[in-house]
Order: sequence, then structure tokens, then C-alpha cells
Amino acid sequence: MRYLRWFVVLAILMLPAYGFCGEKAEGEKGVHPPSSGIQEIKKVKQPEPNIPAEYKGLAELYNKYWAHLMKKEYAKAYAMENSDYRKANPYTDGKTYNEMLLKNEMMARNVEITAVKALEVEKVNEKEVIVKGHYYFHYVPQESLKSVKQFHDRWVKEKDGWGHTLKEK
Repeated sequence: MRYLRWFVVLAILMLPAYGFCGEKAEGEKGVHPPSSGIQEIKKVKQPEPNIPAEYKGLAELYNKYWAHLMKKEYAKAYAMENSDYRKANPYTDGKTYNEMLLKNEMMARNVEITAVKALEVEKVNEKEVIVKGHYYFHYVPQESLKSVKQFHDRWVKEKDGWGHTLKEK
């Protein structure tokens, strides 16, 4: 009888734990933690780019720069950084450059960027602009959660064209 009482108490205590440990039923939606500025792609109305004609060339460079990063072609992306950045931070290898991007919050850990879209260009001064846009990504361990986030990217005009800059002013 004594063992039966313990068995009943244990069974009662285990029922709630079992409810939290079971697998999701088919079609059941998972719960995702809230995070600022990040939305699931399905829930976002896709905006149309509004880039002035004078910055169309910059938009192409912007797309090229991000294509290099998505393909992990770090030497090519580094070559598109502005001359001041390259002088202050000589390229040693892709790992070091990627760590610099992580430090400057250009990239995120455990995230794979799948696309980047320039939406508008904001002129800061004659030599500097901010390209605003979206990047589309998914978390590496959970590829089914595809999301989009707004961000901005700084570019500076140099004598030989535009250069990306990691430096915040």
C-alpha cells in the first residue's frame, strides 16, 4: 500500500512534465521568442525599392558586396571596403574579416543570410550615404524559420568609386 501511494504521487507529478516534453502535433505552430525588428517573411508586405537614378550604380555594388559575403568570398568583399578601412585593417584571412563583421554587427552568429535587398538611399553628405534595406535569413539549426530584418549600410564616395564602410560616425 505504501508503494502504491508513492506510485500515484509520482504519476500525478509526471503528467504535466510529459505534456511539455511531447512532440508537436502535425500542423501545430511552434512558439518563437519575440525579437525586435525581426519578422517572418510570410507576415511582411514586400516593399518596392525607391532608389534615385544617381545611385543605381551604388545599388549594383551593394548587391555585389552582399553576394560576396553570402558566398563567403571574404577577400572579394574586403576589396570593396573603403580605402581608410583597408589601411587600418589589413586583410589577413576570411576568418579574421568575418570576425570583424560579427564585431560590427554586420553579420550574426547562427544566422545564414539568404538575400539582401536595397530599398532606399539616404544622403548623409556629398561623400557618404546610407543604404537602407532588408536582409532575409534563417537560423542555421532551424532552417524552416525564414525571417526578414531591416538594416542600414554605410558607403563612402572615393575617387575610384564607392566603398563600403564598417565605421560608424
